[in-house]
Amino acid sequence: MDSAAAFELVDFGFSADGLAKAKYDNKWGFIDNKGEWVIEPKFDLLGTFSANGLARADIKMRAGLINRKGDWVVPPRFLSLNKFADNGLAKAWGWGGTTDNGFIDASGEWAIPPKFSEANDFDAGGLAGVERKGRGKEKGKWGFINHKGRWVIRPIFDKALNFGRYGLAGAQFKGKWGFINSKGEWVIPPKFDSVYNFSAGGLTSVYVGGLWLRSNVEGELRVHADYPDPRPERTPRKE
Repeated sequence: MDSAAAFELVDFGFSADGLAKAKYDNKWGFIDNKGEWVIEPKFDLLGTFSANGLARADIKMRAGLINRKGDWVVPPRFLSLNKFADNGLAKAWGWGGTTDNGFIDASGEWAIPPKFSEANDFDAGGLAGVERKGRGKEKGKWGFINHKGRWVIRPIFDKALNFGRYGLAGAQFKGKWGFINSKGEWVIPPKFDSVYNFSAGGLTSVYVGGLWLRSNVEGELRVHADYPDPRPERTPRKE
């Protein structure tokens, strides 16, 4: 096809590598800042490129990894595949006869076998929140693992968000949300019905007593001066 053929949609603009996802004839590819196709539109779905030069690409409801030439590095065999984290691992599921969550390396092989019911991506600190399978009192509970798949924080939480700014992660315990540090210790006790992780300004939105309020990292509550009822558009998900 013509390298400068018209495209129908550009998704999220240009990234640091100078490429943008674009759609043509219901297929996705990448264009450069001149609007020319660098990778022709032939995929059903595309992710953005990670630092290792790989991007998710989907064909016929299966996800694999392509390089910057659009060639398959890992053939499409997963049901779902996330972007690589800073530690070089990407969350994946739906390959090898299981729908459990695990983490792959750049070769597409399991670095951490798929054995979790749910999982978050690895955060900047190298931890990932995961939901344990199996038996016993830890079944269905969330904890945090490192890049080797070893438990850093045992699975004792109902749900957990990833660690964000200020080294805190939202965690739910006995139906209430609070914030823990990287040792699994409560910094803000679980007393909220819902939370978000902290933003750059040192504030987050918490839901308690039927109201969305602001909390700082010390757990002090306040009503936002410019927005008395700062409801986020959606409630937090597991990942």
